[in-house]
Amino acid sequence: ASHAELAITGGNIEFIPNVLGYLPGAISHHGNGGLNRGQRFVNVRDHLRAIPASGFCGKHVVVIDDVVTSGASLIYAEMCLREAGASGVTLLALTKNVGNG
Repeated sequence: ASHAELAITGGNIEFIPNVLGYLPGAISHHGNGGLNRGQRFVNVRDHLRAIPASGFCGKHVVVIDDVVTSGASLIYAEMCLREAGASGVTLLALTKNVGNG
């Protein structure tokens, strides 16, 4: 939403929303007591998918995650995007959760 209001201009940067999505049946990492590390990896592996119709194929994609707890989302995001045709993937995290997750 903030990009729609103040779009990044100049250079060769394009904002493409919804390049990744979760299939029905994914369990939220928040609420319901949370998931442990192993459960997070299985949940993301089985439910996260790239959406090639969003227009990222052949492009270098930068994935920004707000919080990294187990790393599952970023690891599988890269795998999904590369398998679906991204020319490259850069992973960024804004913060890391330090704990027993």
